[in-house]
Amino acid sequence: MNASRNDRAARDSSGPAPWAAILVCACLLLCGMDGGGRPAWAATPLAIYYFPRPPYYTTEADGQAGGILVERVRAVLTQAGIDHRFVAVPNKRVLLLLSQGAAACGVGWLRTRQREAMFRFSLPIHRDQPLVALARAAVLPRLSARPTLAELLGSDLVLGVIDGFSYGEAVDQMISRANPARQVVTGEVLRLLQMTAAGRCDWMLINPLEARWQLGRDPDLARALRALELPDAPSSNPRHLMCSQSVAPEVMERIDQAILRMEGEPSTTIPGAP
Repeated sequence: MNASRNDRAARDSSGPAPWAAILVCACLLLCGMDGGGRPAWAATPLAIYYFPRPPYYTTEADGQAGGILVERVRAVLTQAGIDHRFVAVPNKRVLLLLSQGAAACGVGWLRTRQREAMFRFSLPIHRDQPLVALARAAVLPRLSARPTLAELLGSDLVLGVIDGFSYGEAVDQMISRANPARQVVTGEVLRLLQMTAAGRCDWMLINPLEARWQLGRDPDLARALRALELPDAPSSNPRHLMCSQSVAPEVMERIDQAILRMEGEPSTTIPGAP
């Protein structure tokens, strides 16, 4: 009898049974916590993908991410209490990584029906001005005095586009219907600007913010290209954080609440921009 009691006492003093540890782990997972009692999504910094597209996104001399939308997102995530890190990734690879389930977000992407089916979107972090066209000065005599987007799309001029970019759903549909001759570029906006100036294509679509920034800093581009306001250009496009399905809904909710707390529409101007 005494031996039996001693055996039980030894078992009781040897620590929790294995099933108890399993139960604790299961509870932590169900509650969305890691072993330190933090939400599981907070265990590692959220990766925020950006690519060179001044003045929206830049890599500064010290290697840190900069630009007006990067700074906006940095402020939003700080307000939301979400640890994060910015990672420079080519624009087309952002889509690939997010579609493969990387627990990350891309900065400043436009919302389309196709993307909505694949990704999670925050509330708007920025609202663009209506698009303008940048056309080679040499082709202007072939156009009317104030060309429309429909006229440009219906002409024999070659449109330069960046592979994987959306120009907003309304413009994407106009391009699809008109099916103009196109030069598709893999790379960044600056490369398309240079190819347009060099005559590889005749015109391109761009946000006026970017157009002013780029032409104001490159005299060669300013000589070769002319900005054309488009009377029929659709209204401005909102830009969002576009995140993979691996980013938890509670993270998206914290981001949205931070955007709402910061109040007001984000600025569409750049201090000191030409």
